[in-house]
Amino acid sequence: MKYLKHIYLFTLIILLSASCVDTEDYRRFQVDELEISKSDPNFHIYLCFGQSNMEGNAAIENVDKEGVSSRFRMMAVSPDDEEHLGRIAGEWYTAVPPLCRWDTGLTPIDYFGRTMVAETSDNVKVGVIMVAMGGAGIDAFDKENYKKYYGEADDWQKGLMNIYGGNPYAKLVEMAKIAKQSGVIKGILLHQGETNNMQEDWPMKVNKIYTDLLKDLTLNSDTVPLLIGEMLTEEQGGICHGMNSIIAKMPSLVKNAHVISAEGCPGKEDGLHFTAEGYRELGKRYAQKMLQLLVLDKAEGMPKLHIEGRYLKDSEGNIVNLHGFAQTYSPYFNESMWSNYDVDACLRYNQGLVRRMLAAGWEMDFIRLHMDPYWSNTPGCQATGENDIHCFEEARFKKYLDQVFVPMAEYAISKGMYVVMRPPGVCPEEIAVDDDYNEYLVTVWDIVSKHPKIKNNSHIMFELANEPVRIVGSDGIAGGDGDPCFTSLKKYFQKVVDAIRANADNIIWVPGLGYQSNYSGYANHRIEGDNIGYAVHLYPGWMNSDGENGDGGSSTGGYQPFQNGWDRQVGPVADFAPIIITEMDWAPARYDASWGKAITGTLGGPGFGANFKYIVDNAGNVSWLLFTSPHLLADFKDVPGTPGAYTFLDDPQACPWPIYHWYQDYRKGTSDTGALKDITVEGAEAGITLTTGSSSYLMVYANYEDGSTSIVSSKASFSCSDPSIISIDGTGKMTALKDGNVTITVTYGEASGIKTATVAVHATTFPLSADAFNPSIWETGTYDETTHTLITGSYGFGGWEYTNGVDLSGYKYLVVKLGNDNTADVKFRLFDKGYWEGAASYAFGNSRKVVVELKKMKKEDSGAILSPKSIKIIGFWSNGGKPIIINDIYLSNDDAENPVKDYFSFDNLNPNIWDPNQPTGSFEPKTGTLITGSYGFGGWEYDSAVDFSGYHYLVAELGEGTEATDVAFRVFDKGYWDGEAASVTFNNSRTAVIDLKSLSKNGSKVDPSLKIVGFWSSGGKKIVIKRVYLTDIVEQPGDFSFDDFNPSIWETGSFDRKTHTFIAGQYGFGGWQYSAGKDLSTHKYLVAELVSMEDTDDVAFRIFDEGYWNGAAGDVKVDKTTLRAVIDLTNLSKEKDGVLTKVSPNSIKIIGFWSMGGKEVVINRVYLTDTKAK
Repeated sequence: MKYLKHIYLFTLIILLSASCVDTEDYRRFQVDELEISKSDPNFHIYLCFGQSNMEGNAAIENVDKEGVSSRFRMMAVSPDDEEHLGRIAGEWYTAVPPLCRWDTGLTPIDYFGRTMVAETSDNVKVGVIMVAMGGAGIDAFDKENYKKYYGEADDWQKGLMNIYGGNPYAKLVEMAKIAKQSGVIKGILLHQGETNNMQEDWPMKVNKIYTDLLKDLTLNSDTVPLLIGEMLTEEQGGICHGMNSIIAKMPSLVKNAHVISAEGCPGKEDGLHFTAEGYRELGKRYAQKMLQLLVLDKAEGMPKLHIEGRYLKDSEGNIVNLHGFAQTYSPYFNESMWSNYDVDACLRYNQGLVRRMLAAGWEMDFIRLHMDPYWSNTPGCQATGENDIHCFEEARFKKYLDQVFVPMAEYAISKGMYVVMRPPGVCPEEIAVDDDYNEYLVTVWDIVSKHPKIKNNSHIMFELANEPVRIVGSDGIAGGDGDPCFTSLKKYFQKVVDAIRANADNIIWVPGLGYQSNYSGYANHRIEGDNIGYAVHLYPGWMNSDGENGDGGSSTGGYQPFQNGWDRQVGPVADFAPIIITEMDWAPARYDASWGKAITGTLGGPGFGANFKYIVDNAGNVSWLLFTSPHLLADFKDVPGTPGAYTFLDDPQACPWPIYHWYQDYRKGTSDTGALKDITVEGAEAGITLTTGSSSYLMVYANYEDGSTSIVSSKASFSCSDPSIISIDGTGKMTALKDGNVTITVTYGEASGIKTATVAVHATTFPLSADAFNPSIWETGTYDETTHTLITGSYGFGGWEYTNGVDLSGYKYLVVKLGNDNTADVKFRLFDKGYWEGAASYAFGNSRKVVVELKKMKKEDSGAILSPKSIKIIGFWSNGGKPIIINDIYLSNDDAENPVKDYFSFDNLNPNIWDPNQPTGSFEPKTGTLITGSYGFGGWEYDSAVDFSGYHYLVAELGEGTEATDVAFRVFDKGYWDGEAASVTFNNSRTAVIDLKSLSKNGSKVDPSLKIVGFWSSGGKKIVIKRVYLTDIVEQPGDFSFDDFNPSIWETGSFDRKTHTFIAGQYGFGGWQYSAGKDLSTHKYLVAELVSMEDTDDVAFRIFDEGYWNGAAGDVKVDKTTLRAVIDLTNLSKEKDGVLTKVSPNSIKIIGFWSMGGKEVVINRVYLTDTKAK
């Protein structure tokens, strides 16, 4: 030991005389350009201790002082530094050497810090604290043993320890506690061992110091590793090289300890110390290991990713679309090449596959990492399937997260691939909010997102679950689509997202329903938070794509049905968030090597693969992977196959061959194809017909002088001659907003020039062309566009689909005419949502004509109002197999089309309904004059009952010249002598109103399907009939007057006094205000009756006894079936100061309607009554 001490003293004298930094020279480097903020998580601090090689034993050169980043900081520790360098102990300075003390030299830590800041993002700072002494044994740093060591030390050694108050350990802890106020301690670095050369107890002593530091600084070995550098090696003449064999034992003895190799690092002739070159290299190696352990955001140059709007982006703001593969870690999926929970064998096999895939030329930049339940299920526990979580064991999951999944993630990242983690197993067929599986996902992701190597790591992303199928909706019914289901799904996954966000900000990919194929409902029920995208699965046959037998799709539909399916099922979320497809493959069924069965095909024609690539590329924000087994991908060879003897890997119609080359094209970018000749648009020659309310994509081709072509739709720009008819976005997606004709201009340019092309587009609501009319919306049908003949499948449906919904609210009628007799029970139907979510249905019966009153549509099954503002499907249902010739279909505002106009035609009035055998009554059609027989009845009698349920009131008006004073207006649902359903006298009025919603007979309610309508009198006197008509709005005596209706009591709304149509502002309120109060105590009930409301879920009828913001005394939601709301005036109350207080109806200040706004609420009446029932 004395020999080593003498060498240290000699070296110290040389350093002091030859390489000390001049104080003034040093101070030139000490401009504090960077403030250290308190508790900055991006300020990474490292504790460094040891003997002379840590202290610094090489002369500092100019290159070591130049270019030191202000992000690399050092804390002054020695009190002597203030006199010599102007550094105050406990404060931070730019890390210009010397770093340990004023009289020390270059140290490995100089280049450890330089490398760390160079390899981490710009917002990360690196700080070092150094306590090191030449010649010091390990006991000098021990919390207790330093005293004994100090007592036995030579005076010069005591002098070095005195710089640190005689207790180097305490000084290191003191400085570390100060440093923790500024940042986070990320690691402990040690270089020591020469003085303890070949001492077998050295590892235990080091472990004690490491453990004491962790305890006294409240650190965790999981997050704060110990890095130990080797001694100068034998090849470099190292005297203590044998100590390296003892140092090598540290990782097996000390948790999270790592050895830094000194191999090849040059040394001095003394056999103990490294040269400046050696320190520089050794410091870089410390940094490389630390970077590997941290898995920081510059691994292999990989940028940090984040989600911004509908795109995944890097730190420079560039759009990123990833392309990769999937890997599962269980013997079943790993060719049974390992077993018995052999971690090392699992890692060797799967890491080996990654190496082989990359060596084969696969250009991949992400991996879907399945944390397979093989590792987390209790051995011997019998699970019934991957969705059975009763075998899940939390401790095993944590163990193998550390041992298998994190190492595989780190390995993938080291190879330049981002990681998408998937939880163990799959979703049950049916899930529900707060069910066991919901809690399981919260548990899994809470564990994962807390892991120190995963938390906030932008290279690692989370796919929340695998393939949800159905969920119990907010209405209690399980399903895979619809608003109630997505209301529940948002709650289900928001709970998981919130658990993750309590720990980490990693990017999250949220699954949909229907095995991750349906996302439409997320448009109205978005998952809240930052860094949220959506994970999709897509196989042949899904989303109307082509697929072979049994896969749910045709083999000839090609591009457009697939694009429509994508737009319908994924498009609503792709419009606002990025998409990642985490399962997708295809191949002909004969290979039995893929989940999906289909061919690559050709773009725009039959097949799956080529159309898939175009759709996702054109979307511009879709990452995707190939789900083929990795061991097959590892065997890939880029050698074309032989036609007639193709294999799965070399067949151009199977996914590996085209995708291998697509991935290479993505990596390479554009290639030189010569000068741009022109551009062409598919379909431009004949012109394009587009269904109003639907969308289609322009396919743009760039044609080059060398004869090659390239699809450039997503790179072209588009303009429309009339955007009010056709809107077009940057991807070439056209949406027909209304009927009309436009010209689309397409522009595309490269360095060799800019080219344009035009295409004529015709938008029509009901195109009868084969490309627009779908005969197979339900069951497989056929359509002949020449004869306009539809033949549906058995109980099938064919017609038009409107991706974005078509607005028919500008019209009164939709008229449909057939060209042949109805022999197939044909019904005409309109849907405002999906096919199975209810329709307004109109039977042709024996007629060839159907007229739909668009403002009066109701769903056949539920009676719910169907708004004409956004119709998704229109067409024909039949029992199948028979021709339906479509003669004409059109929209109209001509009241001549009104289907009820003929029901009260004077030409059809019979003056002798009673008694037809003694026809004593008479009627003059020109003047509308009816004279009944004695106690007779005249009017209209129908062969079969006419359904008037689409209307609220039947009104009769009499004209000048009426003599009879006892006239009664009556309706019958059956024969004349079976009793009237309603009878109203005129009572000195010329108007009689029958409420069709309140028909009754013998005390029982009667439906408004009527056989007879007309007039009774005692006979012999003139009854001049002005008109008989149906309506929804009749103001009756005692009703609240609409002349006084204020649509803007809260927020600005509108009100049409003629139609009684109220549209509230956002979260607005409209109605009647009474500054002096209105007394409603004369009646028991206040009733509101509506004609219709667009939004059937949010309209409320409210009254207030004070101001609007003092709380409602009555608040009733309008019933979406009856369109009524009844407030019980005898039971008004509201909360005041936390107490429910009864309210009197004798001074009501405000009455009216609240809604979320922007939707039509058509009001019939608001009135007082003593009868609650209708």
